[in-house]
Amino acid sequence: MKSNFFVTTLVAIGLLGITDNSNACTGIFLKSSKNEYVASRTMEWGGFILDTDLVVMPRGKKYSSILSNGEKGIEWISQYGIVGLSILNINGPVLGEGMNEKGLSVGAFYFPRYAEYKTFNKKDKNNSVAHTQIPQYILQTCETVDEVRSKFNKIIISPTYVEAIKGYPPIHWRIADKSGNVIVIEIVNGGEVKIYDAPLGVITNSPTYDWHLTNLNNYVNLQAASANNKQLTENLSLKAFGVGSGMLGIPGDFTPTSRFVRASAFTATAPIMDCAYDVVNESFTILDNFNIPIGFVNERGQHPDMYSSTQWTSVSDLSNLNFYYTTSTNRQVRKVSLKSIDFSKVKETIIPISKNDKQNIQEITIK
Repeated sequence: MKSNFFVTTLVAIGLLGITDNSNACTGIFLKSSKNEYVASRTMEWGGFILDTDLVVMPRGKKYSSILSNGEKGIEWISQYGIVGLSILNINGPVLGEGMNEKGLSVGAFYFPRYAEYKTFNKKDKNNSVAHTQIPQYILQTCETVDEVRSKFNKIIISPTYVEAIKGYPPIHWRIADKSGNVIVIEIVNGGEVKIYDAPLGVITNSPTYDWHLTNLNNYVNLQAASANNKQLTENLSLKAFGVGSGMLGIPGDFTPTSRFVRASAFTATAPIMDCAYDVVNESFTILDNFNIPIGFVNERGQHPDMYSSTQWTSVSDLSNLNFYYTTSTNRQVRKVSLKSIDFSKVKETIIPISKNDKQNIQEITIK
């Protein structure tokens, strides 16, 4: 009992000494008129600069989950190749975001004070997956959201101690596939699995996903169209100062609850683009509204070495199998085509995304 309380408490408080806004990730989901689906997100982290790597994982390789106590958990052979971004290295890359060759996307998002994983029991080790390996495991063994649902009825999620942060990172996940199905999975109450349909595909952080959906009702009066003029008295009328008056009152801060509302509004009002290329561009544009400038959520001078609170942004075209990303120090969009990779032959590849990473600036010469 004491052990269970210890693990639950550490998971609940999250990363010791780091505020909730230190990992204020935001995810959205859009589609084209051809039903091409695009999942995208930002990655915020205020504790230190993440040594993020672009990772390619092959098909047909044997993997196993290494649990916090050193026990070997579930073993599997990768059925599908992966491209993604790794944010840590714990017995191998730890994916923060990734997509497999079947158009399945998995993203990990910070979930403090609500994530509560089951205490490890040795008798369960053959069915246990370290929670930091969930994106990799799901992407290598599942093709659709429905397969993921089934998988979570069979596996046990075991919390992983992360030395770099001296704690158990609290995480929940957004999973989406190329048919447009999106779910959010949260582990609460000491191991209870909660799977939510995500009609908009939006995700941020705490509280729980159902709370966020309920909270949207507080903004029922928001609309994309401009608000009508108001005749306050016989001699006094009120008129909007400019466009956007229909969204007057939408929260603009960077708390998870406000970002969820804002991301939902942007997603719901986004036009249906003609092709995935345009949807990718629109995804980057929308997520620019969630970039946290350096210093905004920290005390002045607290992280003078941090180049930005938003460290990278990724966009996954699930229909055409293209993975895009930018970094805070280089806004140049970089693309990896999964169709161009032979996952039966490629070796596991790890490429730092921020090595000598400076903004790509094109100089225009006037003669």
